Amino acid sequence: MKWWLSICSLFFICYVTAINASLVIGIPYFKPPYVINQYEGFDVDLMHAICKRLNETCVFKQMVFNKLSTALNEGTIDLAMGAITISQKRQLYYVFTLPYKLSKSQFLVLKNSNLKSISDLKGKQVGAINSSDLQDFQTDNPLLEIQVALYEDPLPLISALSKHQLDAILMDSEEFNYWLQQTDIPLSKLEEPFSVGAGLGIMSLPKNTALIQSINQALIQLEKDGSYKSIYVDYFSD
Repeated sequence: MKWWLSICSLFFICYVTAINASLVIGIPYFKPPYVINQYEGFDVDLMHAICKRLNETCVFKQMVFNKLSTALNEGTIDLAMGAITISQKRQLYYVFTLPYKLSKSQFLVLKNSNLKSISDLKGKQVGAINSSDLQDFQTDNPLLEIQVALYEDPLPLISALSKHQLDAILMDSEEFNYWLQQTDIPLSKLEEPFSVGAGLGIMSLPKNTALIQSINQALIQLEKDGSYKSIYVDYFSD
């Protein structure tokens, strides 16, 4: 009888653990305005609203941006979020939600730079966050012969530009707007922003397709009832 009670107890513990399990969402340490910290940012607020609609307890786990894919593969997070572009390359290995925002990238230079167009970047040193869209841009534009320098955090990236260690940097256009207001470094756009990928999405492994579909329904509901817009206007001016 004792062995039977032990088995029953084990199953009960497993059941309780399962129903109380939290969704773990991997986010970058700092990718403003999408992630300002563990508690603030457009993506953070949006994910909280999604979790509430799904009646799920969600926990955020911060890491450097290029470790999000590894964390998904190793099973330490269930979802990855943080201005992640829905690119063809990523879609080979991961599933995405519906895009929750357009994805636009922007080349930035110092205001006194002699660079006036993207074609002027030929052979220049261009920086970006590791695993961002710059590597795809380099692949798609081999004739520019861009020299890529990768950083783990936006602060050293912008600092390197200000010290003339880089000729230009590439980042999300909304990130540029954020830094334009937050830093005294004289930044300037190099041409207009350009669309990349199919927008920004929440990323997961193919085995979590059902979860992604549930999140899609939550996103649609948030759009319909105005909740999405309410979150959006807190961070973006357009």
